[in-house]
Amino acid sequence: MSQRDATQSLALVIGLGNPGAEYARHRHNVGFRVVDALARAHGLAFSRAKLTRAHTAQGRIAGETCPEYVGSVEHAEPERAQLEAVRERIMAPLERSDGARPIEVLERMYGITDEYLRVIRDGEGLQNAYDELNWLRRDEASRLHVTASRTRRLNREWHLCLELENMLLCLAMSALASLRREESRGGFYRSDFPYTDNDRWCVNAVISNRDGEPSLRLEKPVVTSMQLPSGRMTFEEAVASGTASLRRGEVEQP
Repeated sequence: MSQRDATQSLALVIGLGNPGAEYARHRHNVGFRVVDALARAHGLAFSRAKLTRAHTAQGRIAGETCPEYVGSVEHAEPERAQLEAVRERIMAPLERSDGARPIEVLERMYGITDEYLRVIRDGEGLQNAYDELNWLRRDEASRLHVTASRTRRLNREWHLCLELENMLLCLAMSALASLRREESRGGFYRSDFPYTDNDRWCVNAVISNRDGEPSLRLEKPVVTSMQLPSGRMTFEEAVASGTASLRRGEVEQP
């Protein structure tokens, strides 16, 4: 069988066993346990099939097409200067003798999220959060240093120094997206924009990392079979409309 055939082949795994908690760890239930382990490993969920009494799960094995893709692309050697820059950034917290303590930056980050990025938000708080998170990213995160052990083996403080850079960037992205969306929708509520504006804000906020800085753009969603809602309504009306639509399995127009 060729590599292409192997990656595109189908596999049916059947696990037999007896229902009931009393048989859960019985040797005759090895089949159940094997398919449960496979499902957990690949993020699959079982559901009851309509035409049979069996529970089934269906999905793809992550990475099964990787060998074909890797063989089809041309690999470029990384630039030595680029690798050295990455190494220097990773090693910097271990080599600094003073600077910002990672636990203090982490506590400040938690304080910003607790003060400004809670369930109910407003524009002033979101702007403050975005500014303070960027200050932590650009000033404090660049001075992080390990205060205790200098070992590279299981050094939690060093790991925290490296993780904080991405944690702060992700939070800044979240604050920027929340600041840009001037409405309330679903689990997102702004006290200064307490309504849902379907005509203006039925859009996806696509946020990315461009050279270490958050970049955001708005895109119209791809509509397939579901018709998008329209009009402007209060947040309470939007929640009630969405709940009713879910009960009926359809989208309710305002």
